[in-house]
Amino acid sequence: MRFAIRQPRPAVIRLPREIDSTNAEAVAALLRAEYKPGRIIVADMANAIFCDSLGTRELLKFHKWAVASRGELRIARPAAEVLRVWQLLGAEQVFAIYPTLEAARSPQGRFAGLSTRLSRPA
Repeated sequence: MRFAIRQPRPAVIRLPREIDSTNAEAVAALLRAEYKPGRIIVADMANAIFCDSLGTRELLKFHKWAVASRGELRIARPAAEVLRVWQLLGAEQVFAIYPTLEAARSPQGRFAGLSTRLSRPA
């Protein structure tokens, strides 16, 4: 007899239009509130047009915290402007970035997303 291990569906959190010094810690607190060890959290950035270095730092801290507890942070649909900041900071090398929400929610895991990851903006 074979048993399939069902993973809970990833939690999808829609991030605000801007992530900066005024709300970065609150965004990270929201992500932590939804997190359970081993869970995948998808940060939907479809509406986000700005994420400064403090916002990026908070997302990186959450990413590190999630990985330490065998979880994962996936970033879905970030704007080109956000990706440019992340390139300058080197964060796009750390985050699992997906072009669509559906790809980010895929049960295949982080490495399945590599073929659908966003290319670097020119």
